[in-house]
Amino acid sequence: MFKRAVIVAIFLFFLAFFTALFSRTKIISKTKALVAKDEQLVKAVQSRKQAESAYSAGEHRYRRLFRYSNDAIFIHGLDGRILDVNQKALEQFGYTKDQLLQLNISDLHPPDALLKCKEAFETIIAQKHIDFEIEFVKKNGDIFLAAVSSGLFQIGEDQIIQGIVRDVTEKRKAQDALQQQNAYMTALHETTLGLIKRMNIDELLKTIVDHAGKLIGTGEGYIFLHDPQTDELVIKVGTGRFEGWLGYRLKPGEGLSGKVWQSGKPLKIDDYHHWPGRLPDTRWDKISVDLGIPLKSGHKTIGVIGLCSFDPQISFGDNEVTVLTRFAELASIALDNAYLHAQLQEELQERSEAEEILKNSRRIFRTVLDSIDATIYVADMDTHEIIFMNKYMRDNFGTNLI
Repeated sequence: MFKRAVIVAIFLFFLAFFTALFSRTKIISKTKALVAKDEQLVKAVQSRKQAESAYSAGEHRYRRLFRYSNDAIFIHGLDGRILDVNQKALEQFGYTKDQLLQLNISDLHPPDALLKCKEAFETIIAQKHIDFEIEFVKKNGDIFLAAVSSGLFQIGEDQIIQGIVRDVTEKRKAQDALQQQNAYMTALHETTLGLIKRMNIDELLKTIVDHAGKLIGTGEGYIFLHDPQTDELVIKVGTGRFEGWLGYRLKPGEGLSGKVWQSGKPLKIDDYHHWPGRLPDTRWDKISVDLGIPLKSGHKTIGVIGLCSFDPQISFGDNEVTVLTRFAELASIALDNAYLHAQLQEELQERSEAEEILKNSRRIFRTVLDSIDATIYVADMDTHEIIFMNKYMRDNFGTNLI
């Protein structure tokens, strides 16, 4: 009995021992698993914190870019309701932020641009992005052209549109001015080729003033040339209302053309009627804008191209002055060529007349010598070769001596 009890006790001891050992092993295993999960959780938390930190930093950078961008930025819904704007948008459009957040993006376009605005919305929804140009209107009513870059973004369950607006008014003006300048230069080149071919001075002057007027869009023009004998400027050719002014004279320093001739520099008067230096002749009073460009030969001013308009709605800008100055330089070359050609023609004519006179003199001289009944001859003093014999000598000695 005692032996049996001992055996049972030993069994229970080992049972307890192995049970405890198994439990400890299981606890250790679970502990290791918990530690591993805890480490994973710590890493996950750290990764999330890093992601949140990066997101926060990225958001901070975006907010700074959004806030301090040199372009106006609008964030609005698909219905066009403005949700947020940056500082540049407030400055560019003249509204406060509260005022803009009460508006729809379509409220910032003039009526003529609403259809284009609608089409832009349709394109953004279909293609997620669009770049285009459209007119905007400021709070004060000023309209300006802008380049817009818009994109569609998903924020949670909502879709928003971000539009970046850049004022391109000055850029477009510069492009238009460049295109106009190129057109002027092309016309100038073609015109100059036509001028160079003209050698008749009167025709050339008429062509110069005609083409100068076409370059800036006016049919009212004239050319004064300096008369050195009287030291006056004289209208040699006119177009439009100036066709009947041929022979009109000015003293140097009188009126616009007199001042251009004295200074040798272009002069533009935008309101000639109220200009203190206008001529007393009332025929000039109806001119609205008057432009004078010097014609030069070398460094000497020989005349003035005058172009004007009687329409107060028409004006001449700096581009027109630049183009006409270039044109006048080339026209001056053509005029010099024409004067040189006329001078050469005159010299050729004088030479031809002199040669004809010399021929006539020779014929008369021969006739006189042939009428004398005596031997007359002309011989070279060095070679003694007979160059000429009169009729009497030819008849008596023959022509073999020559």
